[in-house]
Amino acid sequence: MIPFSLFNASGLLRLGVALLLMALLWLAIGWAVALP
Repeated sequence: MIPFSLFNASGLLRLGVALLLMALLWLAIGWAVALP
C-alpha cells in the first residue's frame, strides 16, 4: 500500500515538471518567432 503523502508528492513533482517543460516550450517558440 502506497502512502498518500508519497503519492501526492510524486503527483506534484510530475505536475511541476510538466509545467516547466511547457514554459520552456513557450519560451523557445517566442524566441524563435521574435528572433527574425
